[in-house]
Amino acid sequence: MLVHVTSEDFPLTDAIRNFIDEQLGQVKTRLPDSARIDVFLKKDGPRDFRVIIKSHVFDHEVQGEGYGGDLYQDIRLAKQDFDQPAHNCVEKFRSKRHAGD
Repeated sequence: MLVHVTSEDFPLTDAIRNFIDEQLGQVKTRLPDSARIDVFLKKDGPRDFRVIIKSHVFDHEVQGEGYGGDLYQDIRLAKQDFDQPAHNCVEKFRSKRHAGD
């Protein structure tokens, strides 16, 4: 699975990349290998950040967003916001597939 991270207005460090990989670890195990997760990091002011996590899960766009003054907390919030809709899409696909068996 490909996780593509883009940062605007500040450098993307290995620590930030590693934290994102850690946060998305469980989500990545549930999504199909062909899925791509895009993570956008943006500084929205002198002390505010915006984090958006997007993916297409079985033809549905899923998005989570976090916003505030702590980048790492905003990554967690975006992951939490992304996690449930992504899980719901996977379960919906599985139930349709099993209904067709």
